[in-house]
Amino acid sequence: MLGVEVKRREILIPLLLLGAACTGARPAPTSPARSNTRGETTSPASRLTTSLDMEVGPSEYVGSFRASGTLTDQTGRPVPGATIRVTLTPLEGPGTLESYSLSGVVPPGASQATVGLRANTECGCDGAVDLTLYDVEYAEGGSSKGTVANGDFAGGLRGWALGGSGTRHLGPSDLGEGSMLRIRASPRQSLTADSRRFFVAAKERFTVTFDARVAPSSVGSGYFLLVFRAGSQEIGRERIDFAPASFSLGTRTTDDNGSFRATFHPPGVELALGRVRVEARFDGDEALLPASASGTIFVH
Repeated sequence: MLGVEVKRREILIPLLLLGAACTGARPAPTSPARSNTRGETTSPASRLTTSLDMEVGPSEYVGSFRASGTLTDQTGRPVPGATIRVTLTPLEGPGTLESYSLSGVVPPGASQATVGLRANTECGCDGAVDLTLYDVEYAEGGSSKGTVANGDFAGGLRGWALGGSGTRHLGPSDLGEGSMLRIRASPRQSLTADSRRFFVAAKERFTVTFDARVAPSSVGSGYFLLVFRAGSQEIGRERIDFAPASFSLGTRTTDDNGSFRATFHPPGVELALGRVRVEARFDGDEALLPASASGTIFVH
């Protein structure tokens, strides 16, 4: 890819909500395996590897959960004052609205482009697909003006080319006004969607955004795409793999013992009932390499 950066809308959730209700038995705490940083051959030898141990489970507050752990370096010493990011990602359910955004530079020689998606084709993948696409926008040079014709499906499927054996249904948006395109496919079915071509300017900065709801079961089954063309020839392709929305729980700072704790309540209607992955990550710094750990809770 050429100078491409993928961004996703951050949904912030309060780290502590007291008195929230949750019915049913509390889940048992889980203790994920110790997570070490991956080998990074390009990193300076002076940067120490780090390990993040974490446990997740119910907290002492009714209906809430906790994620607590310790960050240490390769010598086993605690790392104080480190920033730990904590996120929630649903592992079940229909998914939550997310803005999947990709930025970069238009390849030299490109004059036109299309946007769309691929499910179980042109990816070497096969899996169940369950997603809803609400809007697609493309802009260049910092402009907020979109160039994708009928990117919000206000004109039905006019300008869109759909193919494959998967099912698709255009209907009223479940978000209010407007329309949405619902896509479903089994691992043995495929589906493609492509917009009408639009003009682009070579070497310009661009941003493309797909507003969609992706079910966790769709991971590994396809991607949203942006294709650059010079005449009839494809000269560049950028992709955003299907993935469910994640929810940010903000950050915590490790204490003198390298420990942190986040207490939170799942985000209500934003999160479907079922299994949810809790992930904590230290992004590293000039002296230390990154580390992460994850565990699973059951929201009911």
